[in-house]
Amino acid sequence: MRPPAVFVSSTFYDLRQIRADLRDFLASLGLEPILSEFTSFPVDPDASTFENCLKTVEQKADIFILIIGGRYGSVVEEGTSITNLEFLRAHAKGIPVYSFVDKSLLSMLPVWKANPDADFRSAVDTPKVFEFIGQIRDSGERWVFPFETAQDICGTLRTQLSYLFKDGLDIRSRVYGTDAVPSKLRHLSGEPMRLLIERPDFWEYLLFGETLRLEIEKHRDVRWDWEYGLVFGDQMEMDLSELVQWIGVKIEEGKRLWRVAEALLMNAFPKAVRPPGISGNPEHLYYVAMRLGEIYREVLKWKLDFHRLSIDSNYLRLTSLVSCLLDNTVREVEEYSGTMSPKLRGAITRSRTTDERIELNLTLTLTVPDMTELDIELARLSP
Repeated sequence: MRPPAVFVSSTFYDLRQIRADLRDFLASLGLEPILSEFTSFPVDPDASTFENCLKTVEQKADIFILIIGGRYGSVVEEGTSITNLEFLRAHAKGIPVYSFVDKSLLSMLPVWKANPDADFRSAVDTPKVFEFIGQIRDSGERWVFPFETAQDICGTLRTQLSYLFKDGLDIRSRVYGTDAVPSKLRHLSGEPMRLLIERPDFWEYLLFGETLRLEIEKHRDVRWDWEYGLVFGDQMEMDLSELVQWIGVKIEEGKRLWRVAEALLMNAFPKAVRPPGISGNPEHLYYVAMRLGEIYREVLKWKLDFHRLSIDSNYLRLTSLVSCLLDNTVREVEEYSGTMSPKLRGAITRSRTTDERIELNLTLTLTVPDMTELDIELARLSP
C-alpha cells in the first residue's frame, strides 16, 4: 500500500521556496509530495508538459493543494493557465482540494472588482489572477485560506489533514464496524458508498440511480463503437436465405434481452427497494443496476454484429431496419440513468423547502419497436 499522494499546484518561479518547504513538510508527515520540478514527478516522454500535469492529477493525486500568488502561469491555447486546469481536473475527480491565496491579493480583490481596468501590475502579472481567485471564492464551493509564508500553509494543512484523517477513521468505523455496508459492496466508493453509510431519505432509489449511472458509464467505449459503427473480427458473408435465418435468430436474441430487462424492472427491483417503511436491500439494488448495465452492453453489441455483415446491396435496407430495432432502448436507458437521481434530489429539495407534496414518476419505460417497415421489406424480398 502506497502513502497518499499530494499534488502541489502553483506557479514555480515566484513560489519556488514555498514549494520546496511544502515538499519537505508533506514528506515529514509520511505523505508522497508530487511537484513537477522534482525528478520524482512521473513523466510520460510522449506527452507535453501540460498533458503530463493533468494526467498525474487524474491518475495519481489523492489530495490537491492549490497555491495562488501574483503570477498566472503558463497558458494553453484556450487562454487558461495550467494551474487553473489542474484545479478543475482535481475538482472533477472529487479529491480533497485545499486552496491557498496570497493574503495581499485577497485584500486587493474587492478593489479589483470595483476597478477592473485599473493597473495592478505591481501585484499581479495579469488580471486573470484576480479572475481565477474570484471564480474559486465566489462559487462558494471551496474554502480559501490566506497565507503570507510557507509556515502559514504548513500550519493550516497540519490541522486540516488531521480533520481529514479523523473523517477517514469515522468512515472506516462505520463501514467495518457495523453491517451498514455489506461485505460484497465494500469496493464501492464516492456517492454510492456515502449513500450506503448515511442512508438518507429515499436512499434506495438514489443508490440505484447512481449505481446504474456508473454501470452505464462503464460501457462508454462500446457506446462509441455503436455510435460510429466500429467493429472488429471477421466479416460474415450470407445469401438471402442465410440472412433471413440469421435475422430471425437476432430478433429472438433481442426479445430475450427485453424479457430479462422486464423481469429485472417488474420483479427484481420492487423486491430490492421493498415496501414503504422497510429498508431496502443494498446488495439486491446493486445486482439489479449491474444486470441492467450488462443488458445495455449486450444491446449495443447486438447492433454491432450487423456491421460485420458482407451482403448484397439489395439487402442493406433490410439489415438497417433490423439493426435499429433496439436503438430506442439504448437511448431510453441512457436518459433514465442520467436523470433519475437529479430528478429525485430536486423533488426532495422542493418538498423540504416548500412543504409541497410532490409526486414523481421514476419508471423506466422501454418503447416496443415498430416492425411495420421491417415487415414490408421482408415481404418485398420474399420470392
